[in-house]
Amino acid sequence: MAEHLFPHFLSDALEYREAEKLWRHRWLQVVQQAEQAGCWQAPWLNTTFADGTPFQDGNPMFSAICPERQLDNSVSV
Repeated sequence: MAEHLFPHFLSDALEYREAEKLWRHRWLQVVQQAEQAGCWQAPWLNTTFADGTPFQDGNPMFSAICPERQLDNSVSV
């Protein structure tokens, strides 16, 4: 049986922040290893309502874009 890292992330604000933190950390590792950290902007997509309240619905949990490569290389999870 699979063990989920953050099984209650949609109902627990602390777990949600930890999941976001994990995605940011993993992304940083990948782009640094690829020596591409300088060309990516993250986050790319807005994840809050107009009043600043976070969506916290996991869509997206993380996003990034490389403007040099246009929209061909955007990432969202």
